[in-house]
Parts: sequence; structure tokens; C-alpha cells
Amino acid sequence: MYKVSIYNKSKKIVATYTDIDTVKYIDILGDSISISGDKLLTHEFPTNVDYHLFSKNGNFSIDRSVIGTFEVVKLS
Repeated sequence: MYKVSIYNKSKKIVATYTDIDTVKYIDILGDSISISGDKLLTHEFPTNVDYHLFSKNGNFSIDRSVIGTFEVVKLS
């Protein structure tokens, strides 16, 4: 599982989402991108798209207007 930390530039805080296994978004060409597993650690996530984070504990939607930074860390 992975931890995703996103700097929310409107609230000026870092929101943390744990146990994430898949991240999905639509790129600027309109293609649906789905990233999971260790590919999350090397993928270059743009900050100008909306994200959907999926875990066994819940699903999260992050609007592009609040994303300042996007960080992924593998949980041990």
C-alpha cells in the first residue's frame, strides 16, 4: 500500500491519504490513466488534473484547483 500526500494550496495544508492502491486521472489528451503498484513510485503526476484515489478503506476525489504538490510513499 501507498501513502499519497497532496499540498492543498487553498487551505495551505498537506492532506494525507493512506493505504492507496490505485490512482486514476484523465490526462490533457482525454485519455484515462490508471496507475497502481510500484509504478506509483516512478510516475510523474501532473498537478493540473483531477485525481481519484482508491483504497480498501475508501475512495477520494481531489480537484485540480487545490493541488500544489503530489507525493507518493510506499508504506512498509
